[in-house]
Amino acid sequence: MGKQAALVRHHSSEALNAQICFGVLWNVFGGIYLAALLTRPQDPPFAVLFTVFILMLLTAAGSTVMSIIGAVQASQGRFWRYPVLWRPVRGAVRP
Repeated sequence: MGKQAALVRHHSSEALNAQICFGVLWNVFGGIYLAALLTRPQDPPFAVLFTVFILMLLTAAGSTVMSIIGAVQASQGRFWRYPVLWRPVRGAVRP
């Protein structure tokens, strides 16, 4: 029971940290996208809009892929850390 509790705590805090980071990135990119649209509504800068849109898609894809990898690792009983730089929520153990 003790190992399972540590595994569950580890994966839940890692997943929460990852989703917080992805949410922050998504909102930053969305703010840049919205600002680019609002500053020049008749002639928005296509390069900025396209780049930010691609970054938003990559963020969503990365979140999905890493969540699936984390779920598979958790189901196999392995400790796995998301490659996320910022961890505001403590609780993950370092294997």
